[in-house]
Amino acid sequence: MQELEKVLQVANGEVGYLEKASNANLDSKTANAGDKNYTKYARDIDNLNVYNGKKQRLRMVQCLY
Repeated sequence: MQELEKVLQVANGEVGYLEKASNANLDSKTANAGDKNYTKYARDIDNLNVYNGKKQRLRMVQCLY
């Protein structure tokens, strides 16, 4: 499998993931759905400790800055 195909496969697997109301059930696609901007993606970015602060509860577009 080519690298691009791998990336697309992972991305397609994330379709349907909903933001969460709290930091509970971050790895579930639909459990604890809400509008408080908790995501598994921000959790994983936070765990890298390479950004200028925690990203949890920020809109996803803000996590990139």
